[in-house]
Amino acid sequence: MDSKIGIICIDLLKAMKEMKKREHWRHVLTRIIAIVKRLVKNTLPFRGDDERLNVENNGLFLQMVEMVSEFDPIMKEHLRRANAKEIQYTYLGKKIQNELIQLLANEVRSAIVKKVKHAKYFAVILDCTPDASHEEQISLIVRFVDDSANLPTVEEHSLEFLKVDDTTGLGLTTELQKALIKLDLDIDDIRGQ
Repeated sequence: MDSKIGIICIDLLKAMKEMKKREHWRHVLTRIIAIVKRLVKNTLPFRGDDERLNVENNGLFLQMVEMVSEFDPIMKEHLRRANAKEIQYTYLGKKIQNELIQLLANEVRSAIVKKVKHAKYFAVILDCTPDASHEEQISLIVRFVDDSANLPTVEEHSLEFLKVDDTTGLGLTTELQKALIKLDLDIDDIRGQ
């Protein structure tokens, strides 16, 4: 009988330890997401010349992580573990930054599309320009009336950057149609361009 109680206690301790570990990571990721959101909201660059902790010119993201750790015991412990190489994954690298940016962008895009669908009718603005690598791309902008508040307002939002090979009218129309299908917006609801 005592051995069964001992096994149950060991299992319970393991479960509690796992729960505590999950809670720690949830807190760490919450702080990292808050930093990403702040940098994105202010259109600030993330990375610097060096992508290591506690070095000069390591970029705003890591500098903000270091600053938060000065006041926050959870981030302080996380950075201690990272510096001591006690953890394999720190979630501070450029890959996780890019993934979080993409997740946030998808959420913002979904919210904009939801507003456009609520408004029903919208206009599109396409601006074609070469990017830094001299490849043509279109910025797709939607304009609509948002009447969800007391006072209806005209809103304009950028939704996509689309790479294009054909800049003729037909080529741009084809890219627009593909983008609208992907965004689940009805081309018949366009009232201006």
